Amino acid sequence: MNHPRSNTDLLPREDVNSTKRALTVDEFMAAYGPGRTTTYEEIKAGRLKALKLGRKTLIPRESADAWLASLPVLDTATAA
Repeated sequence: MNHPRSNTDLLPREDVNSTKRALTVDEFMAAYGPGRTTTYEEIKAGRLKALKLGRKTLIPRESADAWLASLPVLDTATAA
């Protein structure tokens, strides 16, 4: 009989991502919407904090949420 390795193995994948404290670049792009080039440009500009774990780039959830909150609100009066 196969036993799950952890409680997170029992959750759908999107639920696991919502509980993770740090996201890979691919997870960040899927959850927050920017493409790879924009993501790395935001990291380089210092608007998005990133950490390195070996070759892997991780984006802390708090940094991702702060980045999203810092985006300008669309002015619907002038939007086409």
